[in-house]
Amino acid sequence: RNPHKIVIGGLRGELYCDNSKYLLQYILAHTDYRVVWVGLPKVRGKLPTHGRLSFAEKGSWRATYHLLTAKFWYCCQMADRDFTAWPLMTDAWGMKVIDSWHGIMIKGTGRLSPCNRDYKESCEARTFWNWYHDVLWRRKKEWLTVPSARQGELLSQAEPESFCPERCLLF
Repeated sequence: RNPHKIVIGGLRGELYCDNSKYLLQYILAHTDYRVVWVGLPKVRGKLPTHGRLSFAEKGSWRATYHLLTAKFWYCCQMADRDFTAWPLMTDAWGMKVIDSWHGIMIKGTGRLSPCNRDYKESCEARTFWNWYHDVLWRRKKEWLTVPSARQGELLSQAEPESFCPERCLLF
């Protein structure tokens, strides 16, 4: 793993926006990290031109190479949505996945959502998918950026299989 390489992407590879966009701009302006943006081809032309920034098409061999060699991944909708559905990372494999939370807790999520009365039944119906994420993705081992400690606590209560307060980074 290259400790000076960060892979960034967002919104299923479809857009250059949100926290991922602003983190990229900050990294390029204030650090010496090399950054690879993983996304769909339509995003490439929207990226800034910079010597330490390159682009890899989501799902390509090139993207897979960068995902396997980067020390950090930063995404805004979970790595399995923004980058790849394949289990290419865990802390045990020497890399860190950082998810951003780009909202405030007025929208219901996970078990706390009043719209999700059937959340438990829905999770039980997806047994293989849950096993896949628990064993291969190890999502509880991902990091999460949040605007406040309270929001980290709420997300951990709403989706305990995905988030834990000890891995929340104030952003």
